[in-house]
Amino acid sequence: MRSFAVLFVVFMALVGLARPAHAQTQGLDVQVTVLGRTSPVSGSPSDLFLTFSGRVQVPGVSLGAGAYIFRFVTPSVMQVLNEDRSMAYAMFFVTQTRRNEVTDDYAVTLRRIHNDAPPRITTLFLPGASTGYELMYPKVEIAAGAE
Repeated sequence: MRSFAVLFVVFMALVGLARPAHAQTQGLDVQVTVLGRTSPVSGSPSDLFLTFSGRVQVPGVSLGAGAYIFRFVTPSVMQVLNEDRSMAYAMFFVTQTRRNEVTDDYAVTLRRIHNDAPPRITTLFLPGASTGYELMYPKVEIAAGAE
């Protein structure tokens, strides 16, 4: 079984101003800086404003470096939009997940699946919350004839 590198990225938001958190994997050449804030510029209070310094994946699409809005359509469906909400990049299911250590910061978990693809965002936790969101990716199809 392949071992997967798990990358934890922590980022802070204070009074609507974001602070960068630098993260990198051990043994892999991945480095992504994430900035985040929940203070809505305009829109829903549940909109999450995330900025990435490098490419990342969400279910169904690879996002380039830049700023994005992650918003909840329903409690179990998240949508990713560009900054001015003129383009929707992805809509996918999320499920609740828990963490043992609650922090005052946001926490995003990235996981490298393939060396030639950007790391996937697998979980997202808001500050002060022990419950967060796991992004649901489609299962890989089993090769024809394989059991």
